[in-house]
Amino acid sequence: MVIRTDITEIKRREVALAQKTELVDATLEITGERIVVYDPDGNLLACNDHTAQRLEAPVALFEPGATFGDLVRFLATRGDYGDVEVDQAVEERMAEFRRRRPWRGLRRQPDGRVIESRISHFADGRGLLVLREVTDRIVRDEQLVEKSAVLQATLDNIGEGVVVIGANREVLAGNGLAAKLLDAPAALFEPGAKLDDIIRFRIERGDLGAVVDVEACLGERLALLSKRSPWSLDLRLRDGRMIESRYNPMPDGGGVFIYRDITERADHEARLADALRKAERASQAKSEFLAMVSHELRTPMNAIIGLSGLLREGNLPPTERRHATAVETAGESLLVIIKDLLEFAGLDAGKTVLDTAPFDVRALVAATTDVMRHLPQAARLSFHTDVDPAVPATLEGDAGRIRRILVNLLDNAVKHAPSGTVTVKARAKTADAAGKVMLHIEVVDTGTGFPQTDARRLFQPFERRSSADRTSVPGLGLGLATSKRFVDLMGGTIGAESEPGSGSRFWFEIPVRTATSIQPGETASKRDAAENRPLKILVAEDIEANRAVMGAMLERLGHEAQFAEDGAKAIEAAAKHDFDVILMDIQMPHVNGIEATRAIRGLGGRLAAVPIIAVSAHSLPFDRDSAQSAGMNGFLSKPVRRSGLNDALKSLFGMTTPVG
Repeated sequence: MVIRTDITEIKRREVALAQKTELVDATLEITGERIVVYDPDGNLLACNDHTAQRLEAPVALFEPGATFGDLVRFLATRGDYGDVEVDQAVEERMAEFRRRRPWRGLRRQPDGRVIESRISHFADGRGLLVLREVTDRIVRDEQLVEKSAVLQATLDNIGEGVVVIGANREVLAGNGLAAKLLDAPAALFEPGAKLDDIIRFRIERGDLGAVVDVEACLGERLALLSKRSPWSLDLRLRDGRMIESRYNPMPDGGGVFIYRDITERADHEARLADALRKAERASQAKSEFLAMVSHELRTPMNAIIGLSGLLREGNLPPTERRHATAVETAGESLLVIIKDLLEFAGLDAGKTVLDTAPFDVRALVAATTDVMRHLPQAARLSFHTDVDPAVPATLEGDAGRIRRILVNLLDNAVKHAPSGTVTVKARAKTADAAGKVMLHIEVVDTGTGFPQTDARRLFQPFERRSSADRTSVPGLGLGLATSKRFVDLMGGTIGAESEPGSGSRFWFEIPVRTATSIQPGETASKRDAAENRPLKILVAEDIEANRAVMGAMLERLGHEAQFAEDGAKAIEAAAKHDFDVILMDIQMPHVNGIEATRAIRGLGGRLAAVPIIAVSAHSLPFDRDSAQSAGMNGFLSKPVRRSGLNDALKSLFGMTTPVG
């Protein structure tokens, strides 16, 4: 009897099972995992290929008949579990297996590879051992731990408080110095702590000042962080320390807070600021003192020089004339000292500002030399000028300071050349594309000379040469020092060459610019008109001696003078009478010259345009600016000379703008 059975379905299922098994094996191979299945007693049921190779273990441990205990014994004997007793290790691992407890462990094999072992159990008690190499992951973890340790060590020794905040505003890392610097609980800065709590603590403590609504202030601070921009804030804590807080956002949404104790720096800056304020107050006091000294010295000097000059020009016997001349000369010498002191003090305080305008070099050299030629002490000297034809007719620079430098050099020559010649030379180097010219002026004398080694010393403050007869010369030794300061201010150089008995050569060289022409302030016909027509002039002056000097000078010039003893009377007189010019002293009782000028201008009509010339013992730039701002048309410094007064009066005719 033949029994036929259709096993097609069975075969189909076997093929499908084989395919699934093959797929599972392939998947396991790809994942790199090795799987071993044991029965509930620990006997090996199955495993995939290369498991022994993965563990570097004998193949017999993964063949039928092998047990889980055999594998544990081998690994313990090899030292994979560390320094343990082998039988005890086998007993403990088998006990865990029978209790069906999941287990996971890492072992480093002799070749350095790290194998992760995981045991789990099926419902029927069978055990599943999964082996996977995790060497790369462990290496990365170890590197991460090492880097974290290095980072933490760096943070702990950086000298600044550091707190790293994540995008969720939680603390990721930091160092203990942050809590110490802020005098805050350390728990606020531990990993996992919230940034909100740190800020809230500081608000409630008063670090951010008096805050009424803590939560609103907290919201404002958090909104500041959301802008993702770096910022810095300096706050002084209750204990007096100044802490700098800096925030730098990170690309992932978090940020880094850095805290630093800047108390010493802040206190130093505060001391510097206080010192600067004191220096500024001292400088202001110095300026006020200089203004006071200038006024108090120039006011009597105006009477001394003015009256002695009038006496000298009068019909005096020879002896009295010599006495008047001696008084005038002494006054002029004292005036030079006063000017030197004030100019040097102004330079020393950094208050000197260059006044650049077109000027005629030839006229400047000729006029300055001519003034020095008429000094009594220069009577036995012959003066010459030599201006190179190549020097441009008109240059642009600070003519007043250039003239002052030249006066100082000529005065130096006069003091040390009792007889002989003094020559002023002027040269100019070729202009560049921008019109810049190097103007070279020198003063050569045939005087006593000096050792060349002394040349540098002579430009230092209060340094003086001896005269030809080895006696001390008048002055404070500030003329050359002031000249050097002026030259330095203009970006030039100054120097001297000499030998004893061979005369000397003092020179300076400064950058100037070429200019087209000098705009004339008046025409010759209008000057002539001023010279030929008597003017009715109001003189506002509170000191009787100065009124006498001014009245005599105006009378000699052919003009009529009327006087006012203070600013109030000057305003009254100006309103009642029609004056051609008003000479206004600046410092007067009750109403000063500035106030009087503004009041006169405010009356309008003809008084809005009547020429007013300031006459003042104050001669600093600020005084001139104040006079011009008040509406004055000119400025005369005391002591006033008749020639200067005459020039000032003539300059007003034909002027269309005030003259500072």
